[in-house]
Amino acid sequence: MCTGPRKQFPQPYPPPDSPVSMDFYSSMKTAPDASAVAEISTALLLELSASDNLAAFKQFVEEAGLHVDGSAQWYSRSVGMDSSSPARRMGYDYRTPLAIAALYGSTSVLSYILSHKFTDVNRRCGSDGVTALHCAAAGGSAASLQSARLLIEASADIDASDAMGNRPGKL
Repeated sequence: MCTGPRKQFPQPYPPPDSPVSMDFYSSMKTAPDASAVAEISTALLLELSASDNLAAFKQFVEEAGLHVDGSAQWYSRSVGMDSSSPARRMGYDYRTPLAIAALYGSTSVLSYILSHKFTDVNRRCGSDGVTALHCAAAGGSAASLQSARLLIEASADIDASDAMGNRPGKL
């Protein structure tokens, strides 16, 4: 992974019915609908998952009430293909914070997400149907092995196949 200046993460949009929404949305013609607010908020959690920013992640989950098991679009290389395959292209696909934390080896955020009782460790996401364990196996970060261990300890299915029939151990 490349390193560089730390990215400043924006605050999520306030819900349209919150007291601060009048100020926030005054410059907009219409307030975004609830699904747009949810996806934007989940996209923020994806960014925080990728950077392993546990303090900010916890703040948005616990104080802003964001859900750890949502999904939003994420721009990256497809996970389920062989690394030499020309079909393994860059593009947007839906991912969960758990999958992104596993992909980037963000073990602090990964452990926090796994501590929530409603987290589905075997949830498939995106058109490629990958689980967080697929993401950990394909991630290539220094903490990929530790991420995979955390997921397996949390009952991740090691025999789960993605949309192309790949199991995590084949990636």
